[in-house]
Amino acid sequence: MARSAPSSPMSRYSPTGTGVSVKEGIQLESNCPIVSQCFQSATYSLSTNPNQVRTVADHAKYLLQLLDKIIEGDVDAEYLREIGANHVSLKHENGFSNTEWDRFQEIMVEVILKQDGVKQSKETSRAWRLLICSFIELIRDGFDAQVRQFRRKHSFNAHVQYFENIEKRVGVCPNRKISLNVDPRNQNNGNRKYSHY
Repeated sequence: MARSAPSSPMSRYSPTGTGVSVKEGIQLESNCPIVSQCFQSATYSLSTNPNQVRTVADHAKYLLQLLDKIIEGDVDAEYLREIGANHVSLKHENGFSNTEWDRFQEIMVEVILKQDGVKQSKETSRAWRLLICSFIELIRDGFDAQVRQFRRKHSFNAHVQYFENIEKRVGVCPNRKISLNVDPRNQNNGNRKYSHY
């Protein structure tokens, strides 16, 4: 007997589904001060941020659409990683980290498993738990990869800047003794005078 994908308890954007998703967002926002700070800063940057998913309600609607697409098989792993990568600015602006992804996953599982159609069946509960953990893990992978890329890029830039500053300092110091600037490998340095001490 072939198994079908778990049907969404919040399917097709029903008022109940949106309410459940908003409940997840509000619970996450109240449990994680960093998430609350992220949503507050998003409302202040409405004119500068081109992304249309900013508020808890916007995220709830998007999450419902995403769950339906995942269940239908319309979303691949790379798309989910891209969603995580798009959240990397929250790391730099607000300190968003894997702790918040973990908390979101826990709250989402908790809220979904309390739904009537889900809590009555062990198999359905298990399927939803696996689905949520899997897609949040892919989102987190994209987030982590983008954080690592940012660190590598800025680490490399810091090294380049350090060596450029050394070259500038050497060129700016005219009062250095000539003997300090002599290349010992070069025989044409002339006669060097050593102290007799």
